[in-house]
Amino acid sequence: MSFTVLAIILIGRLLDLRLDKREFLISKAHKQYVKIETMPAHRGRIFDRNGELLAISVKSKSVYVRPKEFITEKHRWAQLEKLLNQKENYLTKRVEDRMSLPFVYLQPRSISPQVFDKINSLNLKGLFFEDSFTRFYPSKNQMSHLIGFSGDDQRGQEGLELLYDHVLSGKPGSRKVYLDAKKNIFKEPKIIDMPTPGSDLTLTVDQRIQYIAARAADEFKKYHEAKAVSIFIVDVFSGDVLAMANSPTFNPNNIKERTPNNVRNRSMTDTFEPGSTIKPFTISAALSTQQYDTNTKVNTPPGHARLGSWPVKDAKDFGVLTVRQILEKSSNIGAIRISNSIKSAYFWQLLNDVGFGNQTGIMWPGESSGKLNFFEDWHSTEKASLTFGYGMSVTIAQLARAYMVFANGGCLLPLRLIKGNNYNEKHQVLDSKISEEIKNMLVSAVQFGTGKRSKVSGYLVAGKTGTVRKIASGSYEDDAHLALYAGIFPASNPKVVGVVMVDNPIKGGSSGGEVAAPIFSKVMAQSARFLNISKEKKREKTPYKEFEIVKKPSLSKRS
Repeated sequence: MSFTVLAIILIGRLLDLRLDKREFLISKAHKQYVKIETMPAHRGRIFDRNGELLAISVKSKSVYVRPKEFITEKHRWAQLEKLLNQKENYLTKRVEDRMSLPFVYLQPRSISPQVFDKINSLNLKGLFFEDSFTRFYPSKNQMSHLIGFSGDDQRGQEGLELLYDHVLSGKPGSRKVYLDAKKNIFKEPKIIDMPTPGSDLTLTVDQRIQYIAARAADEFKKYHEAKAVSIFIVDVFSGDVLAMANSPTFNPNNIKERTPNNVRNRSMTDTFEPGSTIKPFTISAALSTQQYDTNTKVNTPPGHARLGSWPVKDAKDFGVLTVRQILEKSSNIGAIRISNSIKSAYFWQLLNDVGFGNQTGIMWPGESSGKLNFFEDWHSTEKASLTFGYGMSVTIAQLARAYMVFANGGCLLPLRLIKGNNYNEKHQVLDSKISEEIKNMLVSAVQFGTGKRSKVSGYLVAGKTGTVRKIASGSYEDDAHLALYAGIFPASNPKVVGVVMVDNPIKGGSSGGEVAAPIFSKVMAQSARFLNISKEKKREKTPYKEFEIVKKPSLSKRS
């Protein structure tokens, strides 16, 4: 009797499963052997302006584990740690704290085909692979701040990889995979959606010039024992950024080198007081008022003054100077005297027109706008201090963009990093005659002034040095400086503007003329052939008459 009852119960249960729970059981079984996998999209490549490859994604494998299964292989974990190039007990820390999770990715998440073969041969329970891509940067350290890098998920995290992630990333696809009890594929996967690859990017940057700038930044950072060196080079007629180099730098292929100090793109994010590099704009404002011309005389005795409680002085008492000589000798007192006759609103407008206090047009992640207070908010001495570059802050990119105005006839253009972008509308912000006059003055500053060490053999150079005391704990330091140089190359037929910033040089000088100007000279001399700039024919006389009558002044150690 009991067997009959048991048989009836079993038959009833079978009917219940067959009729009432049929769909539920089919669905559950389906989930156990059918899996929907994401198919990663191929990330777009990045090229320089000449088609040189700067970033590419290559197929690889990602490693992940299911902790509850993988824990049974703990006695063999040391073998896997060696293949992953991880320290002892890495897997213990990585897996045992995540036992409740369905899966855990191991690092490095993407591995090479050779490493994949070795790991796969271990046949570890609970360890699985999935198809992925690894981002590779052939230029390594040279382009790192510019290109940035993407993460394990192939999403941009820094630089252009982040800025143009929406262009490069594409759209993932999906496929249906059939697995047996051991999670092996036993049937051809079925494609649900094909992945859409990302688009390629072609940059305005010239890898050859970038290499020269990056190498110089590293070399001079070590030589001067400086905190950092940045070099920025831009085409004066298009706004194309040709090089953007910073040191310290990092290899984007090496995760361990991606520290905040190394990764920061100082050219776009760090601000500083521009010092004497701002004086050409002070002179521009003076000439624009038509109260001055290049030969107007300005009294500078006794060679020193006070702005509130702050003493300001020149290298010496220069006496009476022409406007040209004020720029040539980098006279702070001359700049202050000129500012007294320029309306604050007018001076502010010119600084704003050339881009100070505004972003450069690149739309860089974390780009700083610098600081230029509105003239109605200036305190009693602010206009005077602005004339020689204190009381405002700029980025290297802003300074380079502003100096383009002296090289291209007075036009301001947004900077651009992507070749073919048509957003470089130009605006006339300075009279072309004044622009030319300032450029000629900057030639004089190189020929006879503080910029002598920026000369390039066979070419005429225009430029201005700057030396800025750094601020610490709310006051200026006597022994910590920024050395600056902003130049136009070549001055006779301008092609590029270059800006060099050396942060706190310890050895080999501290002024812009001693430290930054020689870096500009070296970079331009080596870049000339890539810019297709031929050396000028030697002349008995310089094309600028003023050079024949101006006597060489005594140079100060600072500018």
